[in-house]
Amino acid sequence: MRTKFLICALFLATQFQGRAGELTMERVANLTLAPSGAERLALSTGLKLLLSTDTPEQVINLHQVASAWSKPALNVVDAFPLTDDVKGIPVPGRPMAVAVHPVQPLALALSQPRDVRDKGEVLFLDLREKTPGRLLRSQLVGYRPAHIAITPDGRWAIVANKAEGYRRTTGSIGILDLRNLAGLETDRIQEVPYHEIPGVAEKVGVTERRLEPGFVAIDQKSQFAAVVFHRNDAIAWIDLRSGEPVFAGVMNLPAGSKPTEISLLDEKDGSILAALTETGFQQVSFYRIMLSNDKPTVQRLSGVDVRQLIDSNYALKRRDPSSVLLRRVGDHPAALVASSRSESDIAV
Repeated sequence: MRTKFLICALFLATQFQGRAGELTMERVANLTLAPSGAERLALSTGLKLLLSTDTPEQVINLHQVASAWSKPALNVVDAFPLTDDVKGIPVPGRPMAVAVHPVQPLALALSQPRDVRDKGEVLFLDLREKTPGRLLRSQLVGYRPAHIAITPDGRWAIVANKAEGYRRTTGSIGILDLRNLAGLETDRIQEVPYHEIPGVAEKVGVTERRLEPGFVAIDQKSQFAAVVFHRNDAIAWIDLRSGEPVFAGVMNLPAGSKPTEISLLDEKDGSILAALTETGFQQVSFYRIMLSNDKPTVQRLSGVDVRQLIDSNYALKRRDPSSVLLRRVGDHPAALVASSRSESDIAV
């Protein structure tokens, strides 16, 4: 199961030992979240809640972290209301992604309807102890929403609306304004302002019907966001430093790159380090993003073939690097890369 491996990768990130260049890892635990599979995870560290999407069952599961992460254990949290037979949080469509608010006891989840002609929804979910999983609001976003990320300062949520090439729908990048979450105290959040960034398809070089954003990453200082376009071989940049999110341009990648996910890490010199997984080239590419000007300056640093790192004896075997996580180990950045071809494969 892919998610089982991704959880191991996150645990392993806390187990680095030794000096730079002498990193070692230790497997801590394998934890199964849902028998039918789990695709996306979100962790509320303060509340010690782990949320996971279960697409086949159309629910979002809640787990309480029952012990320290050095020896993890999870307990199922029965979602509100307690009177029904469903343990998880029911979702009207396919639960595609979930993100936890950094300050409020709140999660935002994306629901994708079965009919591609209908717009998707964002669900505002209560994470308070007495009413976990209660639906506080739902409202429309774009077509076929695929991923959502909330800025660490809690001001904005960015939604990748994939659309998936249907002739009557358009792909888009949506912005939810979370600066005034009125109604949380009365258990019914008021409508949150939502808009979509114009002009993205033109910059990528495709029609809006062919625009397919699939993943969003935001740096830890809430300065900058990156949106990955898997089928369009591109990345869009969004500047978050002003009062409103500003579209800051597009980086078109070589044809056949097929980027899947990106991770951002703030550097001491004010730049941002980015790691991008590319299934087409079976590699992770590293970039440095400078924010000194109105428009970011992007420099490619290197590309690493993950097949060699996983097993040099099978250097031509497809590994499909699907996820990447950048973190700092001491004074040095480290990247953890997950392969979707085998649950036991990890590269650092």
